[in-house]
Amino acid sequence: MQPRLLARAPWWGVALVAAAALTVPASASAAALGVTNPKPCFGAGDIVGLGGSGFTPGATISFGRDNAPIPGNVVASAAGGFLAPALVPQLPVKKRGSIYGASDGVNAAVAPPIAISRLAVRLRPARGRPSRPRRVIARGFTAMGRKLYVHRVRKGRSKNRTVGRLKGDCKTINRKRRFFKGTRPGTYRVQFDVFRRYNANRRQRVVFRLRVFRRVVRRSQAASAAGAGIFGRGGAGFEAGSLGTSWERID
Repeated sequence: MQPRLLARAPWWGVALVAAAALTVPASASAAALGVTNPKPCFGAGDIVGLGGSGFTPGATISFGRDNAPIPGNVVASAAGGFLAPALVPQLPVKKRGSIYGASDGVNAAVAPPIAISRLAVRLRPARGRPSRPRRVIARGFTAMGRKLYVHRVRKGRSKNRTVGRLKGDCKTINRKRRFFKGTRPGTYRVQFDVFRRYNANRRQRVVFRLRVFRRVVRRSQAASAAGAGIFGRGGAGFEAGSLGTSWERID
């Protein structure tokens, strides 16, 4: 997921309230930039609120992150101030520091450094029987919520389960749970987010497609693996029954 770098409402309502957190003196002549919603860590897809003052009234404000320009701009007010929401991009690393800056071509300022995190979920093992316990290793769900949920969706119906409580600055979890026991064969959308109810359009989400299939084995293989008395004696071809179901991630 590569979010747009500047976004509009609904963040504006939050920014208007949070702007009071900026501690830039009204009489300051130099441009200043601050984060209006400070927190220990921002995950990919989260919003960093930027608020500025001391810029040229009516000027177009452009933005950068870590010395690289980012798309989007806003216009400074008659008093030289502005509010702008910036979406955190996906990272190739787990976590790093980041600095946002703003300029009107004459005045420029940078905000205090912030920590940003990759948004990611790993499942271990990656395949095997649905009833098998799996370890979920996740990070970056910083936008809201204290718990991670998993939603298993097929044919418009979802089953929702709690993974566990998120911990630390960048909202991580490392927990072993049974999630797919009793899952019928088919292809499923599996979405991780911080909401109890499923919605395909959550801003911070990690989605897999999983294929659950029925395992069918030859009689001779089944006999050697599980005992001839279970599957009968002799014969060729495939056993009409099944050893159960397995699943694999397919994207």
